[in-house]
Amino acid sequence: SQGPLMRLFGLYRLSFETAGQSGHGALVSLLGVVNASEFREAILTQKDNLTSDQPAQSNNDEPQSQVELIRSLTYSVKNIEQMLVTLLEEKK
Repeated sequence: SQGPLMRLFGLYRLSFETAGQSGHGALVSLLGVVNASEFREAILTQKDNLTSDQPAQSNNDEPQSQVELIRSLTYSVKNIEQMLVTLLEEKK
């Protein structure tokens, strides 16, 4: 998504949600991604590769290492988003 102010600065917000996600809003939301459309396509390609390589599994059947990886990635993305917000505030 891109609001008027974001458009002025050439920024985009990418939000990721999952079908099994509990709660409202995006699981992960990134602000200020360079080449946002290419990044989005890369994420969707990776998702397709993962789902086509493995049989469908319920959330309870996911291997622990996969759950840990998702938690780690989510934590990293949130840290990146916070750093971007801090950088944007410093530019004001």
